[in-house]
This record gives sequence, C-alpha cells and structure tokens, in this order.
Amino acid sequence: SMDVKCQLCRVSMVAVDPIAGLSITTKGFYEIGNMIAKRLVMPTVIIQEGGYPCEELGQNLASFVKGFDCQVR
Repeated sequence: SMDVKCQLCRVSMVAVDPIAGLSITTKGFYEIGNMIAKRLVMPTVIIQEGGYPCEELGQNLASFVKGFDCQVR
C-alpha cells in the first residue's frame, strides 16, 4: 500500500476572478506550488480542476508546476 497526496489546483483564482475575489498573481502560484512541495513527504498527483477561461490560466498553471517541481527534484 502506498499513500498518495492529491493536490487540487484551481489556477483561475486571480484578480479578475468575479466569484472568489482573490488576487493571486502568476508569481503567487509559483510560491504556492513551492510551499506545498516543501511540506510534502509522499508522492503527489496534481489535479487542475474547475476554472473558467481567462488569459492567465496557462501562465498560472505553468508557474504552479514550476514552483512545485523545483522542490521535488
């Protein structure tokens, strides 16, 4: 048996999000990914869920994954 962490990642939580009212920047997504990876002690699956079209989606997802990846290596 192996424990695995499933981490949800909603990359549309930006300043232009009309619902959540959050102001996470692309750099902020990098920092979030980095902080999560620093604290993990098990294999992780990142699930990009929900969201809606906005220009920042691709950049935010790439930034989160880069931040996460730099800690895992």
